[in-house]
Amino acid sequence: MKDIKKLLTELKDYLLITIGSLITAISINVFMVPYKIAPGGISGVATIIYYLTDAKIPVGIAMLVLNIPLF
Repeated sequence: MKDIKKLLTELKDYLLITIGSLITAISINVFMVPYKIAPGGISGVATIIYYLTDAKIPVGIAMLVLNIPLF
């Protein structure tokens, strides 16, 4: 019984993390990038790289590359 509760708790956590990540990705692609707003943190640096390279490096790839050293 404890294993099932633990599994359901972990599934809920992963689901909420996935939903939060999707909301963040949508907000960056719908609001930040088209209106040239650079938010704080890694996503802001990735947005700046996107505009400095004339959109040759996508924001998502730049965020992935910039986040690798942080883990």
